[in-house]
Amino acid sequence: VNYPGVKISDPFSLHPESVDYEMDQVRETFVSLTSLAGQADVVIAYLPTASMGTAIEMWTAYNANKYIIAVTELKHNWVVKITADEIVPDLDSLLQLLESGRLADILNP
Repeated sequence: VNYPGVKISDPFSLHPESVDYEMDQVRETFVSLTSLAGQADVVIAYLPTASMGTAIEMWTAYNANKYIIAVTELKHNWVVKITADEIVPDLDSLLQLLESGRLADILNP
């Protein structure tokens, strides 16, 4: 799937060694990533299990009126229910959504 001009930010790619960070770097990284979620046009939150960090990123994006797609089976989770504009159950469903062109319509109304 190709979306010209789209910049993708992946927290794990930005901070692959984050599990070994010292506390000051953990705080700095957490603040920068939650801020990044609030600046994005679209947030795709992958939640195979509940994640407090991803929940806060979703909440930040929600409060900034950003479009949120949750990839999860946790459709009854309150954070997911409240913040996500769309909920898809798995990565295959996300790929179908991306290939459908609907995201392009969302990004360029």
